[in-house]
Amino acid sequence: MNLLPLLAGLACFAAEPAVPANPCANGSFEQLAPGGFPAAWALLGKVEVVGDAHSGKHALRLLRTTEPPDRETGINGRNIDRLRGGIDFYYKAVAAKDAVLHIYAIPIAADGIERTGAPRAAFAVPKDHVGDGKWHHARLKYDFTKNSKVKTVIFAARLEGTSGELLLDDFSYLDRVGTLLRVGNIALDEAPKQPGRRCIVRVPVENGGDEPAKDVRVVLAPPRGLTAHPTEIRLGDLAPDAKIPAAWTLDGERFRPAALTVSAFSGQDKATGRMELTAKWEVRSFGPVSPVAMVGQPLVLECELVNRGQIMLEGPTVKFAFGRQSAMRKAERMAPGQTVVVRATFVPREQSFCETTALEADGPSGGENYLPTDSVVVGAATPLPPPGATLSAAVNGDCAVLENEHLRLVFRRNAFGYGPGEIVVKTRSG
Repeated sequence: MNLLPLLAGLACFAAEPAVPANPCANGSFEQLAPGGFPAAWALLGKVEVVGDAHSGKHALRLLRTTEPPDRETGINGRNIDRLRGGIDFYYKAVAAKDAVLHIYAIPIAADGIERTGAPRAAFAVPKDHVGDGKWHHARLKYDFTKNSKVKTVIFAARLEGTSGELLLDDFSYLDRVGTLLRVGNIALDEAPKQPGRRCIVRVPVENGGDEPAKDVRVVLAPPRGLTAHPTEIRLGDLAPDAKIPAAWTLDGERFRPAALTVSAFSGQDKATGRMELTAKWEVRSFGPVSPVAMVGQPLVLECELVNRGQIMLEGPTVKFAFGRQSAMRKAERMAPGQTVVVRATFVPREQSFCETTALEADGPSGGENYLPTDSVVVGAATPLPPPGATLSAAVNGDCAVLENEHLRLVFRRNAFGYGPGEIVVKTRSG
């Protein structure tokens, strides 16, 4: 009996070498502990297992609502001994209100405490990803090998701030993250003589990976009706951790909400940044021009508005109120960064120690209702005696006067008593 062919056939079915387990244990959150939470992970605050997963059946939902600032919301993985490498993960940013969604690689000392002096490696979820309903893939590089106090590393996530909601899935450790292009925060510098019609768009482009990014190209996609010069910027090669600014001139009147999109390319790698162009006005100041008014004489209320947005703003409608009187005014059109002053004049009808003034402003293009209040003293318009030439003090039924040849202090008599005081100074013109 010839066994050689049989043995050769069996050799074809020999088991392949086992793939080593990823150092990030249970990064897909599929293995649940008896309590129902993923094994190898610890929760902080409101964290739960959900079925809205990037892959498999499970993802983690981090939720922050009314927790005090000193109470953390997040997750911690098990300590791993890889002091250099990267984190590969997926996230869906559902909501964020005055909050930052962070992924961390946390350096840990021998005693198990984050007390090494080394900063965390951090990834912040881009604001334009919040609420878009999409799963996003990201990587984070870290390297703690130059700090002898660091003995292990923890993969972690935190919701930091007022409130937010974040879904996480498919964490894994990477020996190398490769090229990792990042588009930073987009900023607009308005042309001083043409605000709202010409600006410089600036954005930093960074290689946050551990391999060079070759032949990096950056493109600005302008909104409809606007033009960008140049259309494409070539930054050349970006070494790991290198950051280079890119800038374009954006021409055309920005008169409606839109979005700027900046994309960076290196081979098959791509990173995108987005900036919403909106109108946002604020009331910088409001109140009476003078805190004291007189019956029957004009009283001016004014407010200063400023356009904090990036597009032209059709002026808000402003409602001034003085006691039971009111007046509507419409502000002028405002370019980005421009301020306008709106005024209304009233004639007080009666005396008041504290008459309320108010402002109600509302407008298109993202303006917010604003309701500030102030007050003014309304006194009697009593005629004053002519100035004296010597030092004197006198009180009569209409006023009290203390004066000399250069200065006089006057208190008119009102229904609520004497005052407020008025100082009159003699000038060279008399």
